[in-house]
Amino acid sequence: MRNEEFEGIREYIKCAFNELGNDISLYHKDYPYALLPHVIELNEIIDAFNEVEQDVQVE
Repeated sequence: MRNEEFEGIREYIKCAFNELGNDISLYHKDYPYALLPHVIELNEIIDAFNEVEQDVQVE
């Protein structure tokens, strides 16, 4: 169930990377190593970034 809840996140990030790939080939979908983690791992990465943003020790 949780995997299905985050499926929209994966599609959004894929789209964002494809747009970014127009300027930076590393992020283009045709790049040989253009792989995204599964949605659960992707959500964990997003949560980790958000925790850093809220950490008072990080300026």
